[in-house]
Parts: sequence; C-alpha cells; structure tokens
Amino acid sequence: RLSGMVGDLLLVSRLEHHALSPRPQATPVAALLAQVARAAEVRAGDRRVTVSVDADPDLMPVVDLDLLRRLVENLAGNALRFVDRGGRVELAAWEAAGTFTLAVRNTGPAVPEAVRPHLFQKHAPGEARQLHNSGLGLYLCRLVAEAHGGQVKITSTEKQGTTVSLILPAEDK
Repeated sequence: RLSGMVGDLLLVSRLEHHALSPRPQATPVAALLAQVARAAEVRAGDRRVTVSVDADPDLMPVVDLDLLRRLVENLAGNALRFVDRGGRVELAAWEAAGTFTLAVRNTGPAVPEAVRPHLFQKHAPGEARQLHNSGLGLYLCRLVAEAHGGQVKITSTEKQGTTVSLILPAEDK
C-alpha cells in the first residue's frame, strides 16, 4: 500500500509538472476492466460485493494503458471503500457521440452535493477531506484525464449510488 502511495505521489508530481506525457496506443479496455474487477473482487473479501464489467471486447480507445490502469484502479478502490456489504460495483466503458467514457459505479451512499466539486482537488477541504481519505487518488484521476484532453465527473444520488466517469474525446481511427 505504501509503495502504491509513493508511486501515486511521483506520478502526480510528473503530471503536474508536465514531465510525463501520455503514450497513447489502442488499448483493449474490456480486458483492462476485467483485470481490475478480478482484483477488486479479492479486495472485497467476504463483504459479498458484486463486481461486474460492461464493455465491448472490441472497444479499443487510444489512451496510455499505464495511466488508464492507475485511474481505473483508483476509482475501483474508492467504489469498494464506499459500498455497503452486498452492494455492487460496475466498471463500464463505451464510445458514443465522439467521446470515450469509462465509468465506475457503486450502490453506496450518495456523496454530499457540497463535497463533489472538491473531490478532485489536490487538497480537499473539510468534509471532502474525509471522503478523500487523505490520498491523492481522485486528484491523480483528474490529472490523467486532463493529460488525455478529457475530464472526470461525478454523479451521485441516494437511489442510484455514485458514478465517477472519465470522459475523453474519441480518437479518429
């Protein structure tokens, strides 16, 4: 865990200082999501959390595989942390209307409206800091999105749970 945190710190620093540029390549995103889902199931342990993947096996966005993996691992880890026993986590990806979207959803409690704008900041204030878990994971996700010319967003309701989405312009093929 400590090694991962140090790796995130180094990656954040490199992205902040533009010392790292994405190395885009056609990436089999369904396989990546399946790999992260398997690891998430192990982390869920005996909490009976269902982890699923919804992505076309032929979907091949042009992204940096290593950076995308870090983003998905961070989002899946957060989704697991905030889902109740017996809940669900879904990793999904699709292309539509000129965009590539990767979403991680859970059936956990809603993130308070006032906190949402701060979750992707480096130093989250107040209640957002508690949800941030003092880590840089969501900030790193924002930096990865921006390095690819995209953005991250969060939607959250009591009935639907929480979804964090990476939205990138789809590459012309």
